[in-house]
Amino acid sequence: MKVFNLLFLIQFKGEGRTGMRENSILRVGLGIDDADADWPDMLIDGDNLVLFCDKLDKKVKCSGKNWEKYFSISSEPADGWLKVVIKRLTPLPVVTVHEGISNEQVEK
Repeated sequence: MKVFNLLFLIQFKGEGRTGMRENSILRVGLGIDDADADWPDMLIDGDNLVLFCDKLDKKVKCSGKNWEKYFSISSEPADGWLKVVIKRLTPLPVVTVHEGISNEQVEK
């Protein structure tokens, strides 16, 4: 399985009077069974970012309080793919970093 590693650095307005921005890091590994696959599709759907893969590995490192009100992650099967939806993400300043491709052994 080919795993495409993406990092999203998300900035949201901090609480309180300072108005400072706080950062949250969302790291996802999108696993694709096809060894010849290119980067998986990413779509912007309203306020949501939609990713497609066969397997999802997610790690969230959050800073700040109540980050869940700024974005949330869900996944569901759709048309033979795993459709990953990151909700309420697109209105926020987001830096996307492609962290490369790794291979993962899948036992049958």
